Amino acid sequence: MNRATLELLRAGLRGVADISVSATGVTPMRLPAWARSQTDSDWMLIASEQASGVRLELQTAATWLELTVHTTGLYLPWIPDHVRWAVFSARVDGEPVGDARVTGGSERHLAEPGGPRFVRDEPAVARFDLGGTGLEERRVVVWLSQNESVEILDVRADAALSPAEPLGRLRWWHHGSSISHCMRRRRPAGCGRSPLPTSSIWT
Repeated sequence: MNRATLELLRAGLRGVADISVSATGVTPMRLPAWARSQTDSDWMLIASEQASGVRLELQTAATWLELTVHTTGLYLPWIPDHVRWAVFSARVDGEPVGDARVTGGSERHLAEPGGPRFVRDEPAVARFDLGGTGLEERRVVVWLSQNESVEILDVRADAALSPAEPLGRLRWWHHGSSISHCMRRRRPAGCGRSPLPTSSIWT
């Protein structure tokens, strides 16, 4: 990852307490490093990496945007195995423009005979067609998949990208459960902002 992309992500990611930077990309974290270092619970560490409520907020005239991501999903033996999608949602000036669903990604298996195991897979590309003329700048918000750990490897568009200015709204911090995490929601937009996943108050 080049320096410009790293700085864009540092400034544009919202809903995070920390980011983890590796040689390949940036992973949003919902607990700071000092807090993660105090637990040896696999469940706590996994939950802190899942990107519920995390979004990338940008200002751009782009008509399309692509994120190259490496997702890691949690696999449990009591949940039926099926094709799993990591869903990303985008909004332009507050209006939904669609979801991007990507398959693949790595798998973290817990509670299985023989202990935890990790199955690594390849990155994928989440692409959004944003519309517009390519002339006027707009606020583009991409919500990351709430049930996955998401490492962002690259961000591309057909126009310059810059971090959007914070909106200055009141913030509501809460510690919740799978309900506030939006575990069963079909798309991530609005997750983490209200204990009721169907509420539109915060979206």
